[in-house]
Amino acid sequence: MLQARPHAIHFKRIQDFGEGQLVVLSNPSQSVILGHAVAEWATMLDDMILNRKNVNVAVTDANAALLSQGTDIQGQPITEQWTPVGDPNVKIN
Repeated sequence: MLQARPHAIHFKRIQDFGEGQLVVLSNPSQSVILGHAVAEWATMLDDMILNRKNVNVAVTDANAALLSQGTDIQGQPITEQWTPVGDPNVKIN
């Protein structure tokens, strides 16, 4: 099973981003299973591109959709959550 290591990015620097700048991060205390991350990002991008939602709403929707699945195909619990840091109103036009 492939897992990404938790990131060690300093949130203060990210919060200094200006308008129109944002990064989406996983919870720093969790490991992330790659397949779960792919599902999360696919849902976020669908919401942002097809449904024209801002990133804050897209991340919230994707987090809820991922958690509602319970476990993955290998029986691993799906617990990862993602957080937008920066301008929450960023949209893809």
